[in-house]
Amino acid sequence: MEEQKKYFIISTIMFIIIAIIILQVDKYHDHKIRNSYTLETNKLNNQYINVNDFGIYLQNKDNKSQYDKQDSNEYPIKGYVLNADKTKCYDYHGTEVPGKVSQTDEGRVRLETTISIYCQMYFDIDNEAPTIDSFTISGTDKEGKTKEDYIYNTTIKYEIKWSAEDAVYYCVKEGSTNCTENDWKKTNGLKSIDNEYVLSDTKDGLKTITVHLKDRAQNESTDTRTITLDRTAPIINKFTITGTTVSGTELSDNTTYTHTTSVTYKIEFDDNSIDKYCI
Repeated sequence: MEEQKKYFIISTIMFIIIAIIILQVDKYHDHKIRNSYTLETNKLNNQYINVNDFGIYLQNKDNKSQYDKQDSNEYPIKGYVLNADKTKCYDYHGTEVPGKVSQTDEGRVRLETTISIYCQMYFDIDNEAPTIDSFTISGTDKEGKTKEDYIYNTTIKYEIKWSAEDAVYYCVKEGSTNCTENDWKKTNGLKSIDNEYVLSDTKDGLKTITVHLKDRAQNESTDTRTITLDRTAPIINKFTITGTTVSGTELSDNTTYTHTTSVTYKIEFDDNSIDKYCI
């Protein structure tokens, strides 16, 4: 009887110990899963402060073959791009789990997994902005004819071309102000964009249109073009006609009578954008 009682007590203690271990492992596992999702956010270009599940290694600017481990668990949001080949992830058994870390077009690091893993993430230096190969704009006059200098309608057509593979966002902006979060549009892998832009400033005058191009490392390049909006009719300062007498003498300006069927006229105006005139 005593032996059975002793066996029962020992079994109960062992059961409790095993249960505590299982609970702690599950708790650790859940904790790791929860933490693994701290990389994800919906805020553009946000800088993540990660937990101990991740090691961040940045390429050394003095020696590009070397990588320095960061003391702070923050991945860079500008000037670096994720090295997917060097980046490695492992589960808590030490087995490599490939293809779980990627970099989004906005430069954010994304982790896709439902298991607890540890990742060593490597980033390469990228300070080179994508090159804009060409940027053209045009508009239309009052008759709808295409113009590249003076336009009447406020809708501008533009075309952008680039060759950079890593150009992921573009923005067309009136004036020289920076693009806001809502201004950026995805390139979707294209190497050229042609679209329309409607001027917000409808006052006559010179208009500056700026294109911005951005890569995953948040390097940005710009180019500008100008065009003149002219929706105001020109002012004729003076208009005179002159006829002649029978003897061929020139009459004074705007006289009522002329002997010949040919008259001389003169138009005076200050607007240097006048394209045509008709008498």
